Amino acid sequence: MGSVVRGGTGGCGAGGSREREVAILLPCELCGKPQDPGVRLVSDDAEVRVQVPFAASDHDEPEPDFAVVPVSTDRAVHPGRAHLIVEVANTSPRKDRIVKGAIYALAGVPEFWLVDVQRRLVEVYREPLGDHYTASHLARPGDRIEVQGLPGRFVAVSDVFPV
Repeated sequence: MGSVVRGGTGGCGAGGSREREVAILLPCELCGKPQDPGVRLVSDDAEVRVQVPFAASDHDEPEPDFAVVPVSTDRAVHPGRAHLIVEVANTSPRKDRIVKGAIYALAGVPEFWLVDVQRRLVEVYREPLGDHYTASHLARPGDRIEVQGLPGRFVAVSDVFPV
């Protein structure tokens, strides 16, 4: 199974930094083989956008590691809605959790995952209210996470982290 990262092709679990490997493995787990550089269909109405700016507000346009967004025919427009946004953090989990988490909550993103590479876990945030999420839990290897906006779509945490 292949993966597309920033328009280039790489194998799932291919070498590189641990953060890069996780950034390749997690989209592969969500949707399988790529259909288009930088974009992978998850379902008929959702796709994964890899490292594409997210139009959170008029002032904030972060570039998440990837986002599951409604399918768009206009690739030039940055998505402003998402089912799920994922940040992969190897050295900056606190910044991603606090700063980016607030941006995504304010934008009404229903689900935000922070993949903490060093601790080998996924912080799952749901139910945005203002600038924070009201529900959260930690998912560890052995756990499976269901994507809230895509019922029946699960990610096994063990499959996300390189061996």
